[in-house]
Order: sequence, then C-alpha cells, then structure tokens
Amino acid sequence: MPDFTHDITFMKDLEPTGRLYAWAKALMESHNNVAFQANAEPVGTKEAPPQIGALNVVASGGYHHFTIQDNSPVQRGLEYFIEWDTSPNFTNPQQESLGPDRTWRPQLGVKGPIYARAYSAYKSSPPSEPVYAGGSKSAPQGFDAGGITLTVAGVTAGVATVTATGVVTGPTPPQNPGSGTEPSLLPQASAGFGFNPTRESGTPTPKLEEFGTPL
Repeated sequence: MPDFTHDITFMKDLEPTGRLYAWAKALMESHNNVAFQANAEPVGTKEAPPQIGALNVVASGGYHHFTIQDNSPVQRGLEYFIEWDTSPNFTNPQQESLGPDRTWRPQLGVKGPIYARAYSAYKSSPPSEPVYAGGSKSAPQGFDAGGITLTVAGVTAGVATVTATGVVTGPTPPQNPGSGTEPSLLPQASAGFGFNPTRESGTPTPKLEEFGTPL
C-alpha cells in the first residue's frame, strides 16, 4: 500500500496546528485500509496470488473428488478454480468456480479418463499459474471414475438381488465460452475473473502472445 506520510509533512508548515496534516494522513490510511480489505491495489494492478500447492484427484464409482492444497500466504477473499477436460492438452477445459472452498465432488458424466488443473485468483487480480493434478503441464495424469454399480432387490419367488454395472454419460460439453472479462469471441483458458480488469463493448480479438493459449 502506498505511504505518502513523508510527502504530506509539508502541510505542517502550511497549517501549524497540524489539523490539515492529520486529516490528510487519516484519509491516506482509510484509503489503504479499504483497499487492503477489498484486495485491491490503489496504485497499479493487483498481483496474482502465489501458485497453489497441489491438486489431488481420486475417482471411483462414477465420481471424481478434487482436493486443493494451498498453504501460501494470501489475503481473505481468495477464490479457487478447477478446470477439467477429456483431453490431456486441455483443448476444451470446463471450469468450475469453488469460491473459498478447496474441495469438489461431482459426477461428470464422462466415459474414460479426465485431466484436471487448478488455480486461484482475487476478484481484482489475474489468476495464478495452474497446477496440474498428478503430473505436469506436459504430462498430466488421467483419472477414470469407472462405472456405477446398482443393486436392486426384488421379490419374485422369494428374494432376488440383481446387480447392474454401467457408465452414466452426459452430453459432450460444448465449447467453453470463457470466464470473467475475457471475451467469448476468443476465450482464454485458466482466466478466472479475467486477465484484464475490464472488457469494453466490441473488444477486439486478444493477441495470443498477450493472453496465453485460447480454449
């Protein structure tokens, strides 16, 4: 936070009682206090939070359980994001905003392995660099939840138990339209609340070298 105490000391000479100086100092401190509690940067742009520690995934019975580990120094108001895809190259990642939570247990409705990554962001900051579950960006690990086993007990001639195993699949995810301030014309992956603080109407197509790899 900026500290202009040294710069406003001249006010003591302008107003010997010190009231003008005290007013300016209190205004500066209250301004910085609001910025601190809102996770905003009064001068310049809020920096991205540190990279999270790890993303762990366990999968079985048609369910995936995601757990984010993060012990880095941060401020209150941090939010977490998970992206998953059926492709290890994350050609169409699907994003889930967890808010302040660090766990997620969905039934994704896909057959075969999924790949996942996670990151964090403040509402006023760019996102942190993603962390990949079970591996690296170049070699992420796949997690297959397998099928669901249903056991049905019925009475026909006595008691009969029928067991059926299958995979519940949903529709193929459509192209991700992006998130935050990133335009849907060319959405950027792992953007969180956006790489830019604003998105104007009719925003031109972002340059790839500025914003990373498109979805």
